[in-house]
This record gives sequence, C-alpha cells and structure tokens, in this order.
Amino acid sequence: MKDQNRFYLYLAWPKYLAQWYAHEMYRLSKFEEEVQPPFMYNCDVEVMELEPVKTRRGSAERNILEMCLTKQPEAIPERPNKNATICIEIPNFLGRPASTYNYLRPASQALLETTVRNHFKLELTKYLNKTLFTTRIIQHGSSATQNAVLETFMENNGIENTDTNMEAIKQIWKRLYWKMYKQNKK
Repeated sequence: MKDQNRFYLYLAWPKYLAQWYAHEMYRLSKFEEEVQPPFMYNCDVEVMELEPVKTRRGSAERNILEMCLTKQPEAIPERPNKNATICIEIPNFLGRPASTYNYLRPASQALLETTVRNHFKLELTKYLNKTLFTTRIIQHGSSATQNAVLETFMENNGIENTDTNMEAIKQIWKRLYWKMYKQNKK
C-alpha cells in the first residue's frame, strides 16, 4: 500500500532483476525472523499498482540514491515510466527530504541498475560455487540438471520461472562460468 506522503521511483528493469532485488530487500528486512514467508514481487501489474520496495540502510543502492537524487527539473515533469517493473520508495535523507530531492537522472538510473545487476551476479556466483562448481555438474551433468539448479536458484530468490527469466539468467550464468573457467586455466 502506497503512502500519499511518500515519493517513488518507477524503473524499467528486466523482470528477473526487479523480482530478485525486491525479494532481496524483503529478505534482508526480515533477517531476524527465523522462518520467512515466501515472497514473490509482481512486476506484471499496472505501474501505479507496483508494490514499493524499500532500500536497505547502508546498502550501495541507498548510497547511490543519496548521492544522485536531485530536485525535479521544472521543464521535465517526472511521470512514472509506463514500462516500469519496479517501484522504489525514495528515503528521506538528512538535509535532503524526498519531497524536494525526488528526481534521478537517466545516467544515475543506469548506475543504480548496474549496481543491482552486479549484486545479482555476485549472489548467483556464490550460489553456483556452492552447487554447480563443487559437484562438477557442469562437466558431468546434463543441461536438464543445470536447468533444475537454476530453477531452484530462481525459486529461492523470488524470481518467477518464465522462459524469458530462465534464458536471461542462463546467459548470465554462462558468461560467469566461462570467465571463471578461463581465469582458472591460467
């Protein structure tokens, strides 16, 4: 439920990334609870119905918002992106209230997305190191087994299991694997 006194950024990220980030922020906000209820972020609703995601205090994403949010240019009234897949609540920073500093320039939006994407790759790499690389599924397993491992990753991280999401994550995984494989060959 959106608060009328809050301000939000509507960003068009790939669905897997928006779902993963929303799940990650939800998971970290509930880290003290022993059993966490399953959480799936719905990207397929109307823009104004997207559930707001709160950035975690001390996170790189929140630091980017603090440094990059500016005053809304009068010549460019900000309208929600109709292709938005995620809604991020703009936090109030000391001396920089969200009511005044609520515009994120396109270059800063790209920086925010790149930071989240790198965080996603790091988590995917950690997961793959625990499962695929240690059990040698890549060399001895079938692609069906590899798909099952990626499906488990998606399920555990709040990413909807669609062909588009699976293919995007599989491509990221392949690039990460070959990068790691080439470094280990040296």
